[in-house]
Amino acid sequence: MSRRLVFAIPFILASALSWPLQAIANDAFPGKTVRVVVPYPAGGTVDNVVRIYTERLSKMWGTQVIVENKPGADGNIGVSEALRGAPDGYTLLVHGPAIVANPALYPSLSWNPTRNFRGLSVLAWVPQIAVAAADLPVKSMKDLENLARKDPGKLFYAVPGAGSGNNLSTQLFLQSVGVEMTAVQYKGQPEAVMDLLANRVNFMFVSPSIVLQHISAGKLRALAIAGPGRLSQLPDTPTMSESGYPAAVRPFWFSMFGLAGTPEPVLQKINADLVRIAASSEVQAALRSGGYQPPAAMSIAQMDALVRGDTEAWGNVIRKAGIKAE
Repeated sequence: MSRRLVFAIPFILASALSWPLQAIANDAFPGKTVRVVVPYPAGGTVDNVVRIYTERLSKMWGTQVIVENKPGADGNIGVSEALRGAPDGYTLLVHGPAIVANPALYPSLSWNPTRNFRGLSVLAWVPQIAVAAADLPVKSMKDLENLARKDPGKLFYAVPGAGSGNNLSTQLFLQSVGVEMTAVQYKGQPEAVMDLLANRVNFMFVSPSIVLQHISAGKLRALAIAGPGRLSQLPDTPTMSESGYPAAVRPFWFSMFGLAGTPEPVLQKINADLVRIAASSEVQAALRSGGYQPPAAMSIAQMDALVRGDTEAWGNVIRKAGIKAE
């Protein structure tokens, strides 16, 4: 027997033994109830998207997939709850942009999304609309940039929460083009939109569901879509990239996560099943009707890269802008 073959035998045996173990782990999951922690209130936007998937996972797996709502502290309470679970696939987490922004907003956090979690799949892309008050003399993002450059600090933009997706989108745009506007703080999007309608502020990034009716009525002007594609409800409104600002948009998402250390076959199974659900025409229609954009299939490796890239990018935006958690 050759020396090369003698050394190769242990590796061959180890690989051969691992195959059935991986198959068993994959086939056995799930053998009991799966809990999905959602750090947002029941009946909210994230919760509604989650249940589109969990209802179908329950049928697919033949077991209960229960949603546990743990809102509070910008999503940090829900993360802490999920981290109490075992890394076996039976405790999952669904989170939004806050999971990649919070490490920079809360420097004392004991967790980090790239260290403590594994991304399983994007459940929905969450676009925002760049909107201007109807009286503002702009029809495009380029017009807005030129006006802001002409009168630095004279335009007012709404901030419905420090570190919110709206705030981050605006800061990314301002930093990428090097112009100044003045922030006006609000407790939430509805209050900010009311002042935008009244021309007390000039501009903001906002969730589609809150402003589509005002855009249709001509009371607000849609300038661009901050997302991976155009909205079906606004087919003539270009994306930020199409408007000439590819560096000024980083699309937001709602994603499902497993705990770091979960066996890879289990992660791969959940990923494959979520991808299959997302490909359903019924699910895609439900997401679009809610103002979301359906995700394309992404592997675990691609999810790892997405989470890592967003954590770094949004952290840089937050630190440069000096944004602090409220």
